[in-house]
Amino acid sequence: MISAGDKLPDATLTRIGEKGPEQVQMAEKLKGRKVAIFAVPGAFTPTCHSAHVPSFIRSKDALFSKGVEEIICISVNDPFVMQAWGEATGAAEAGITMLADAECAFTEAIGMRFDAAPAGLVARSIRYAMLAEDGVVSILNLEEGPGVCSLTAGEVADALAAGLRSATGSTGAAGAVRCELLPLADGGDGSVDAAVASGFARRSHTVAGPTGQHVPAGIAFDGVTAVVEVANTCGLALLPDGKQEPLNASSRGFGEAILFALSLNPARIVLALGGSASTDGGMGMLSALGYSFRDADGRQLYGSGRELARIHTVHRSALAELAGTELIVASDVHNPLLGPQGAPAVFGPQKGAEPGDVAALDHGLEHFVATMTEAGFTNAAALAGHPGAGSAGGIGYACLLLGAQQVSGADYFLDLLDFNNRKDNCDVVITGEGSIDEQTLAGKLPAAVARRSGQRPVIAVAGRSLLPRDRWSDLDLTRVYTLADYTDLDSAKDPELSAALLRRIGRDIGNSLLL
Repeated sequence: MISAGDKLPDATLTRIGEKGPEQVQMAEKLKGRKVAIFAVPGAFTPTCHSAHVPSFIRSKDALFSKGVEEIICISVNDPFVMQAWGEATGAAEAGITMLADAECAFTEAIGMRFDAAPAGLVARSIRYAMLAEDGVVSILNLEEGPGVCSLTAGEVADALAAGLRSATGSTGAAGAVRCELLPLADGGDGSVDAAVASGFARRSHTVAGPTGQHVPAGIAFDGVTAVVEVANTCGLALLPDGKQEPLNASSRGFGEAILFALSLNPARIVLALGGSASTDGGMGMLSALGYSFRDADGRQLYGSGRELARIHTVHRSALAELAGTELIVASDVHNPLLGPQGAPAVFGPQKGAEPGDVAALDHGLEHFVATMTEAGFTNAAALAGHPGAGSAGGIGYACLLLGAQQVSGADYFLDLLDFNNRKDNCDVVITGEGSIDEQTLAGKLPAAVARRSGQRPVIAVAGRSLLPRDRWSDLDLTRVYTLADYTDLDSAKDPELSAALLRRIGRDIGNSLLL
């Protein structure tokens, strides 16, 4: 894969000129010039169309002011499609050059090829953006998968609050802005922390991490409800040295945390699904909860993506305690288990799955569904197609098999943490997440917060925003602040920088409120 400091290879790309298709030599394009290049998996794909290209249109003037001479969009499509896409998005009118890498030659040469055959994506490109100066890469940004986070929700709230309290406005005196802090979650990473911040007690327990190593896991418990999350038991952030194991990672640790929660005799357990490192259909979770999986030779299987296809028999021996405990799945993922929109195809590559791995995982999960049907789960096949079965690498499917009730993660945690009552004490609501984009509009936490805030101004703070200003009203947002507007540095893995920027943003928000 190409890196900063490397010379870009020459390649022949195409575009539609005045007389039809014409060839473009990248070496000639880049020689002696400062050029911004970005690539997407495909023209007209939803997020690329509605977010990525528009973001470069908005940033065009800022990039040109810093010496960029041309912005090039590359996609593995034919030049006719690229021309139509440029016209549809306004990129052509904005002066962005739309180049077709129809044979994937340039994309392969720089190591950016991406395949996900079950989703119908073959010979496509990883999303990236780079700055090339005289053909040499000076800056390279690759799209990150989930699990990269510099601060917890509580730390973000604390940093913003510190900035808000330092605001002076026209009075010249700090401390006029009073803050009510409510760290939130939507069923993903930080769900346990959010519950603890709202008054739940933290209970610690050691479980098997995604690759079997012991990891300290925490659950939240208030005497009635327990909150257990995937992210702090078998999540991406727990992989040793960050090495992804798409076939070997297991959800067993999540099941062990559920066991620990059951020992506290709760009336209900909230299963927060998000950030998993595995795609095992919840096989590991079920094995921890008393289900026995064996191969054709009678050997015990404990759960992983690789083991799915080896299951020969399933013995249903789930704990009796599960029958008397309400299980609630908190997630806003609506993908089924299998197929082009299933867990392996959509989320597998984010967990390190190569094209062959994606196909193997999809086949393994299909076999898993068949063996669960044979084991007596008459609804096993139907549940595989249920919206949300593909969440957390298929853990959502296993939860459905256990009879869990599905709810919106965002709305459930807002209710759990008494948001509706606590917001009544506030004049302004500040919310946020890592990226404000089309997925936010689909119902993620900031959208739910804005929907419940009534007539109060709602300000969003994010790492970045791919949502045009004229779309803020779709979320009932008054203003969006982003860390990217305050620095050119990558703050995603720098907690100190992120906290400093959040304090600056908080101060600026506070000053604006005090005018």
